[in-house]
Amino acid sequence: LDVLASKQQTKNADEADNEKMMNAAWKEVSQQRSGASFSEEKKDEMTITNTDEQQQEQKKEQEQLEKVTIQEWLQRYDIRQYWKGVYPSLLLCMNPSIHFTVFDFLKSHLLTMHAQAQDENRTSLSMPEAFVVGLIAKWMATIATYPLIRAKVMLMVTSKQGGSMLKVLQQLHQKQELYRGLQLQLFHTVCKSAFSMMIRERLLRITRRAILSNRESQSS
Repeated sequence: LDVLASKQQTKNADEADNEKMMNAAWKEVSQQRSGASFSEEKKDEMTITNTDEQQQEQKKEQEQLEKVTIQEWLQRYDIRQYWKGVYPSLLLCMNPSIHFTVFDFLKSHLLTMHAQAQDENRTSLSMPEAFVVGLIAKWMATIATYPLIRAKVMLMVTSKQGGSMLKVLQQLHQKQELYRGLQLQLFHTVCKSAFSMMIRERLLRITRRAILSNRESQSS
């Protein structure tokens, strides 16, 4: 009986040791599993944070590139370049004003001279007179405004930024190039203007005659 009791005790002790070993093994396995899941979660969190940081860095780099490209575009393609020479062009409106003022002055002077000499009440010039008067008027207007034409052309052609009309005129005056190319401009504009004023006076005379004849026919 004692032998059986001792065997039973040893058997129970072995079973308890086995249970302890099994429990320890299950604890180790569960700890390993929990550690692996925790490491995977940490890896996922790290990857998410890394991707967020990378996206933020990419956004910052893209914004910097956009700023640089906009600055380069503004430096290369300045909007003010599209309006180069606008101030001389606005001042060149004086050209037709001077032209018609001189033409009307000379025309009225000639008509008064004709009226005093021949006692005629003429209201228009003859074609040769209109040609000569138009030529003189356009010649004076072109001489007065040609430096502005030169300044406009130089501002439109030069690639330097920040140039003003006064600086360009000063540079042309120093180089004695204010009236460079004036002969061609005079030949082009003066002859054209003289012919146009001659035709204008002819049409004016025809229309006045037609209006007067129409009024006379209506009155009669």
